Amino acid sequence: MTQYEYKIVAAPRRAQRLRGRNGAERFAATVADLVNAEASGGWEYFRSDTLVEEVRPGWFRTRQEHRQSLLVFRRAIGEGVSAGSPDISVLGAAAVSEAVDDLPSLRPQIRARDDE
Repeated sequence: MTQYEYKIVAAPRRAQRLRGRNGAERFAATVADLVNAEASGGWEYFRSDTLVEEVRPGWFRTRQEHRQSLLVFRRAIGEGVSAGSPDISVLGAAAVSEAVDDLPSLRPQIRARDDE
């Protein structure tokens, strides 16, 4: 199973100024430029999300909610435990503790199996 690293970027709020394109086309070109810039760094577009942020604009003003649009990118960082890999629970406690010290990438998998 492939493991991923994620990167979250704020979506553009305004379109770039481009001659010969209307509002929707300009905004689409702006988002496409952002996605292509991240893709050149090895990031794959995964999805977009909208989250609510609570903001207090001044000391004595009440809190307001603002919606933030975010673009989520991911890239593969390595292979996880696959069907052909040995089962960690079969190795024994001593081997598992050595594996945790030697291979930091296995720590979450080992802890997850200990919790089961």
